[in-house]
Amino acid sequence: MAAVMAHADAIRIKKFSFPSGFNNASAMTFVKGKERIWIFRRNADSYEFDIESGSWTALGKSVGNCASDPYINLVEDAYAPGWLWSANFYDGLLHYNLINRSSQVYTVRSSFGGHPVTAVALDKNRIWVGTASGLYYLSRDSQTTQKVDAFGNTWVKSLAVDGIRIWVNGSSFVDSTDLQIKEVSVAEKWPMKEVRSFSFLPPYKISFDSYGKTVVIIGSADKIILSLDDVEAIYATRGEGAIWLYWGDIARFDLNSMSIAEKYTHIHGGAKCLYEDGDFLLFLADNYLARINRKTRQMDVSQLFLTTMLQDKSNYWALSSQDGLIMIPKANLNEAFKIDKSLEDAKNRIGELGGFLRHAEDIDIVQRIKYIVELFELLRKDKTNREVNILTSEARHALRMQKEGGDWFAPKLDFAQLTELEKPIGYYALATSAFGAGKPVEAMEYFEILRKSYPDSICLGWIQKNDLELMIATKNKYQEISRKKMSKDQRLWELGNLYFDAMLVDWNTWEVGYNTNLAFSYFNELISKYPDSIWAKTAQQKMDEYNSALEQAD
Repeated sequence: MAAVMAHADAIRIKKFSFPSGFNNASAMTFVKGKERIWIFRRNADSYEFDIESGSWTALGKSVGNCASDPYINLVEDAYAPGWLWSANFYDGLLHYNLINRSSQVYTVRSSFGGHPVTAVALDKNRIWVGTASGLYYLSRDSQTTQKVDAFGNTWVKSLAVDGIRIWVNGSSFVDSTDLQIKEVSVAEKWPMKEVRSFSFLPPYKISFDSYGKTVVIIGSADKIILSLDDVEAIYATRGEGAIWLYWGDIARFDLNSMSIAEKYTHIHGGAKCLYEDGDFLLFLADNYLARINRKTRQMDVSQLFLTTMLQDKSNYWALSSQDGLIMIPKANLNEAFKIDKSLEDAKNRIGELGGFLRHAEDIDIVQRIKYIVELFELLRKDKTNREVNILTSEARHALRMQKEGGDWFAPKLDFAQLTELEKPIGYYALATSAFGAGKPVEAMEYFEILRKSYPDSICLGWIQKNDLELMIATKNKYQEISRKKMSKDQRLWELGNLYFDAMLVDWNTWEVGYNTNLAFSYFNELISKYPDSIWAKTAQQKMDEYNSALEQAD
């Protein structure tokens, strides 16, 4: 029985939490064979995960700059076991020793003419280094760098070593014996204006154009063996007797017939990190784990939202911004595609609440607040929901208290009807609506209650720092205008001008421009009652300039 339980546990999905303070990792790669995984976050500390022990080791910030989703510009040195080379853009070329964890950096300034390092490839004698302005190599013997003049100042996006040929940007190569550029030997013209991405699956070189529509495969004789313009792809991976081309489409290039033998089109959000798994193709579709049954052509999408994915002999390894590093056993892949009914219900309810909040005019303020609290509670459950920013915007929009015609008003709100979770949203609604209704002193009183009584509320993040500064300045100016003696026409001008500037706050954004009803109501009253006033002429000019700017924007 114990052995059976151990086996069952061995094939379950496992989640390994990131070290404290480490999140939003963007990429990963295997190192030291497939014993360890390096996990990267740009311009921040990166970590190594030991698969056998389940332990984490910090790698430092310099390693993280090589991250590039979904693949890494990092190469293990076959000629110097235990060493890695990484193209680290602004930081230069990183040389890292896996055994003693020492490192050396060939900086951009000292070794590559000040040009960011973009790619790296290795042969027995040289480390080939692509930059944003030309091709360089580092001699293993002399440890000095030299620019390949024949290649000029071209931005090197990809490098691959194929014998004595160093392929550059997918359409040409440098002969390492004489450092001269050779173009692909074809009678017809090269079919791409610009190569977006390049894959080297020896002996095949695969280039993809910048629009993801044209694919060129170059064979061992360095001649084009296939040129496609009907496959939307930017990635390639080796399959059984084939090469898979994928992104918007997934196509299988059969290496026996030298033709496309299988094709799936219109992959929503694009496919990446594709692997063959028996009768299935496993990949990320719009960052959700997905698979296609090649016999039935049926596609299933799981509830796992992932950043990138790798495979070893027994498992798939994936990154999740919420759950850390995830191990998905190949022997129990079906577990990853089980539907959590409660999560499915949460997704449906989130969509329903989003619809309510989009059309909140007919819902009273208390019910709007209750819907918003329910929405954010559900979003905590549905951690994969990628529309959080949109839903937050709709929630804030639902709290904009306006009458028909767009005039702001400060609602009466019975806090006895609200729970402790709902009350901070109520104070946010009162603060913003009072401000929009021309009551900046009252607005700041509500804001102070929100800030002091609910310091951890999500609502505080809805008022940006510059908006808060504007609210405070408006309150102070309003009090100054109220105390100061001035003519009635000047007072109308001062208040209209104050609210015109005050309305440039984030929550007052209209479909086009800002809601200027309050400011313009003072200007129009001024023009109507005091048409000969100098303030009236200035007010008219200000409204004309604003309306003219809106017309030009349209």
